[in-house]
Amino acid sequence: MKVYVIRDGYFTTSPEGPSSKIVNYSNFSSRYLSAFSDVELIGRLFDREEPGAKPVIGDNVTFTPIKGYKGPIGFIRNSLSIIKLIFKSTHNDNAYILRLPATIPILFGYVLILKKIPYAVEVVGDPYDAYSPDVLNNPFSRVFQWLFTKSTKLIVGKAKAAAFVTEFALQKNYPPNSGVPSYSYTSLDLPDSGFVDISKSKNYFSGNVIKICHIGMMEQNYKGHDTLIDAVQILREKNYNIEVNFVGSGTLESGFKSVVKSKGLSEYFNFCGLVSAGDGVRGILDSSHIFVLPSRQEGLPRAMIEAMARGLPCIGSTVGGIPELLGPDYLIEPGDVDCLVEIISRLVSDIDLLVEASEVNLNKSQKYNLKNVSQSRAEFYQIVKEVSEK
Repeated sequence: MKVYVIRDGYFTTSPEGPSSKIVNYSNFSSRYLSAFSDVELIGRLFDREEPGAKPVIGDNVTFTPIKGYKGPIGFIRNSLSIIKLIFKSTHNDNAYILRLPATIPILFGYVLILKKIPYAVEVVGDPYDAYSPDVLNNPFSRVFQWLFTKSTKLIVGKAKAAAFVTEFALQKNYPPNSGVPSYSYTSLDLPDSGFVDISKSKNYFSGNVIKICHIGMMEQNYKGHDTLIDAVQILREKNYNIEVNFVGSGTLESGFKSVVKSKGLSEYFNFCGLVSAGDGVRGILDSSHIFVLPSRQEGLPRAMIEAMARGLPCIGSTVGGIPELLGPDYLIEPGDVDCLVEIISRLVSDIDLLVEASEVNLNKSQKYNLKNVSQSRAEFYQIVKEVSEK
């Protein structure tokens, strides 16, 4: 049986075929082959090449492109061709997995409901946070927030099987129907090599400089880069010797660099750009002392789990599944600079606390080992196949 996986991400062209900087054939597309004979990805394809992007197609995986567009105006201009493609791509003899929340998967959901074709969902984020005014900075953000939140609830509620990246948070806000099979697993593939053998010792934190790592794309104002920049300014004024590595890139990067420069902090911030997954990211994490992710929107942040697996103390916000990873002493409300300053100050002033957080996080991260995650995924995909065959 073929499965259609609808992911409203940014895909770009390359000599090897449709590609992405975030997912690829080995870490995403091929995983669905554990239950299905063929996989058809559907997403927005932009006619340009991007450095570091890897192909998402391969053996038994193909790609159906939707013309690349950005924003509501771009969607309106392409809406007729998108709707035609969706109707053409929905048939009773296939399985469908919708990666929510996003425009294209939601539209697929409405068409599948209309045609009475069963489908499953993978819920990877909360549209209430993703489309909030603080994130979008758009006069219509409240409308989008309401529309996508309501639509996601409806699409999840009518799905025949559901998977969530969180254990509780997203399920509470977007519950599947009673009796529907529901699973929880992260999108991260974290092999044994992603884990350190032991947590950090006092000697690891005894240097003169505390290095903070932040990992996140800069396409939208999701990841709280500005919050961390403001916090570091205050900490430097208080004579804390803090330096930051920003890993990731995007259209907002130049703006963040300008803000850092205007605050006189350029020598304390390193914009690393895109770093290769695996050893590249681990190398930066292993040279850091604290991982900070003050996001405005999250599902379950893969970068934070990676940092925990390297034994790093972590600080995050109260959104999405982050409270499932960290205790309340390491959480801030989105945008709360003063609270972030207080937590960082407390950590860097107490080596015993840093050592304790390192041990707790490393132990917690073991739950997300690839072996455990792969088993849950495989069970979910098999359920999707079964409900689609009925």
